[in-house]
Amino acid sequence: MQTVKKEEMNFSANYRVKIRDSDKVSGVVVWFDCYFTHGRKQILLSTSSVFKLGPFLQRTHWKQTIFYFEKSFYGKEGHIVKGTIVAKRG
Repeated sequence: MQTVKKEEMNFSANYRVKIRDSDKVSGVVVWFDCYFTHGRKQILLSTSSVFKLGPFLQRTHWKQTIFYFEKSFYGKEGHIVKGTIVAKRG
């Protein structure tokens, strides 16, 4: 965040997700970890489940984001969904 440039704000990332339960699939939920390391004390801002703040555990004021698919589909438990998320500055 200290050195980011405007052109670096646009990004794309491939993903691969295993479906946990057979059900309708409408999108992909994402969350983040952000490390602040330039002070005397390293600070972690996290919305991931690793730190008990993500979508599977206790709710906090940090929210996750949903990238919806153009069309929903029925997913079967254990199947893999692959794709690419593209984010661009408005």
